[in-house]
Amino acid sequence: MGRTSLRVLRHEKKPKRAMVLGANRVLEYSGRNHGGGASAYAAKTRFGVAVLSPAGSSAPQLRVWETDLVFSVQQRPTAATAAATGAQGALAAAVDDALDAKTRRALVVDTFGSKRARLDKKKIEDNRRAAETVVAAGGLGTAVAAASSRDSRVAEAASRLPTDVGGLTAEEAAAEASRRLVLPAFNPSALSPELAFPFEGLLDPSAMAELSRPVNVLLKALRKAKGRVGSDGAGAVAVLDKALEAGSLPVAAVGAFVRERFVALASEAGAGDAASSRRPLEALVLLSLLLGIHKSGRSLRPAKPKPAPAADDAEASSSSSSSSSSAAAAEPPRPAPAVPGRPCPTCLELAPEAVADALLRKFTRTQGARARPVWARPPELQSRLLMHIVVLALWAGRFDLTSVLTLARDLGLPPRKLVMSYFQQAGCRTNVATSAPPHESVAGSAEAAAALEAAALAGPDYRVTLPTPLAFPKPRRKRATKK
Repeated sequence: MGRTSLRVLRHEKKPKRAMVLGANRVLEYSGRNHGGGASAYAAKTRFGVAVLSPAGSSAPQLRVWETDLVFSVQQRPTAATAAATGAQGALAAAVDDALDAKTRRALVVDTFGSKRARLDKKKIEDNRRAAETVVAAGGLGTAVAAASSRDSRVAEAASRLPTDVGGLTAEEAAAEASRRLVLPAFNPSALSPELAFPFEGLLDPSAMAELSRPVNVLLKALRKAKGRVGSDGAGAVAVLDKALEAGSLPVAAVGAFVRERFVALASEAGAGDAASSRRPLEALVLLSLLLGIHKSGRSLRPAKPKPAPAADDAEASSSSSSSSSSAAAAEPPRPAPAVPGRPCPTCLELAPEAVADALLRKFTRTQGARARPVWARPPELQSRLLMHIVVLALWAGRFDLTSVLTLARDLGLPPRKLVMSYFQQAGCRTNVATSAPPHESVAGSAEAAAALEAAALAGPDYRVTLPTPLAFPKPRRKRATKK
């Protein structure tokens, strides 16, 4: 191991406080005579250094020198030793004196820092150790569920936390659990937006398969609209409205954002190609369903049963002219409610049964009697719904939205709040942008077009992108209240 050299450093004004540093060819040593139990041992024990004279001397003697310095010393391999044993990566940040900046600063604070500086350092270390201990023990789900015992989904989100989140403070651990509760499944270390928020995490794949028919209808409509877009997008919107009137989609109406994105997809060079257009169209179909849930209020009630047609009406319809009969026969009938014989909210009565059940389980909480249930949406589930809408909007816009005006109007939110409270919380990068309001055909009506134009003039619009790897905003620290 070679010769070991040690240096003792004393405080200029507090000579009883000291620290020791040393090294040889294999190991490095660092320690102090206070904290870590060293002062407690020194108070109960007297230490000394004994030297025995050589055995060949005429009068062997044992000399003892008492010392007032007792160090709690730690040792670790030097950089050369670590490199020889394959541990060079663990010491990449080591400096010449074998102490990294964080350890060196901690030693300085412990040795020469003020009482308040040492107290602040101790609080930070205690919070970090508490968070690491809870996560390592697998008890974060229990802790979060105890804070919100009314919703078992909080514990479910906490249980999905990785076990290697060491170093999180208590505030960061709580923010991580809350983020996993409201956001769809995400991979923060992914190198592409498609992998950062995988589409399979937005809805159960078996339920998503039930939407393949309306997606195929939109693909055909997109091919038709490719050559009819025009300068204002009216031709593409007319093709989309025709598919809605035919009852081929699981919703009765779509918002301005869906029409805007459909026109944008129809304007692309490869419009209608299943390889490039299918995923954005799936996002638009699912987004339309979630917007319907959002616009229906926080409490969804079953659709009222429609009265059966009277006999006179049936006879009158059978005796109608042949021209009207042929026209009625040519028009395909609207699909029946998704859940026949079972209660279903009005906004989902055209959706397939598996899709309606999956959305109700994910975004609502059932209350009331089984025959007449009420699907309530508390604040945490409302946040989950809005965050899923935001991620679906990113998928529909190929993770580059040049404007948020139409989506903000569909959601009934100011553009700034939509961006700050939802897009940025999903890890998006936002920039102030200037965009022209959509035409009346895209807005849906003259009043909607006027409202969007007023919104564009009143406040800034935003461009939203999703950089990877994901970087979520840090939780805000609450200010200490004066007592």
